[in-house]
Amino acid sequence: LLPTAYAEGRIIRFLSQMNGASRGILGVDIGTTAATVAAGFNGKLTLGVYPQFGLGDNLPGLLRHTRLDDILRWLHLDIAPSVVRDYLYQCSIYPGSIPATKEDHAIAHAISRQTLLLAMQQARRNFPPEARTLRKDLLPKFEPILAGGSALSDAPTPGQSLLLLLDALQPVGITSIILDQNNLLPLLGAAAESNRLLPVQVLESGAFMSLGTVVSVISSATHGTPVLRARLTYEDGSDAHAEVKFGGLEILPLGMGQTARLTLQPMSRSDIGNGPGRNAALQVAGGVMGVVIDARGRPLVLPEDPVRRRELFKKWLWSVGG
Repeated sequence: LLPTAYAEGRIIRFLSQMNGASRGILGVDIGTTAATVAAGFNGKLTLGVYPQFGLGDNLPGLLRHTRLDDILRWLHLDIAPSVVRDYLYQCSIYPGSIPATKEDHAIAHAISRQTLLLAMQQARRNFPPEARTLRKDLLPKFEPILAGGSALSDAPTPGQSLLLLLDALQPVGITSIILDQNNLLPLLGAAAESNRLLPVQVLESGAFMSLGTVVSVISSATHGTPVLRARLTYEDGSDAHAEVKFGGLEILPLGMGQTARLTLQPMSRSDIGNGPGRNAALQVAGGVMGVVIDARGRPLVLPEDPVRRRELFKKWLWSVGG
């Protein structure tokens, strides 16, 4: 486990050296043995390996670090707490089992969200001073975010993988999210010692799945208030428009291998990582999910009412094709 994590951390540090000081690079892995978080800032690496947040043998011990209610809040189905508790113990006995029903999938993803959220909270405590944040309760800006592990690669759809990451990590600003569905990051970390160009070539080869570009809106607006106007101009001159309201997810189509010009106009003093109300225009690359605008707020605040919360989750899942 530790050599694999160190190899993954090595590639994150290497890529952050190439990235420079403007943004960090984040790598996360959710597996049966542990959750791993590797963050690189201008060549400085923060690596955390958390066996207590693994999705296998240690699952019953998760309740020593979080409440059962904290797991239940991520469910989009009405499932009894006793069923979720039993699922934790069953997975610890059979860690290689695969969710068979929609209820199993919902519970597995709820657990994965909470474990990754806890691992990220632990890792943030060790970030270096140069990991500047827009606010103390938010993550630094990362570009890109690399994610792997069985919880993500085994998801029924790429949209569900993306939504899991957005809920648990809650990135800020504009970032691309790349899924390591073949568990190549540790191998690239080992290979980088002898061939520093190989990791970059593999990342650009299509061996990884680009989920797309994500725009995370920071806003204090009320639910339903327009917070962002977006326009995506394609290479053929056509464009797509969206006016995004607070609390929603919006997707603009942009396929793998395509690029387009993205123009963003925040409203109601919203912030897309450049400061409140400041516009942005940039070239973006496509992915399986295109360009995703997450206007649900940072940090993500879920309704206390379980019925309304589940309806919101169903709406978000529908938005990402889940």
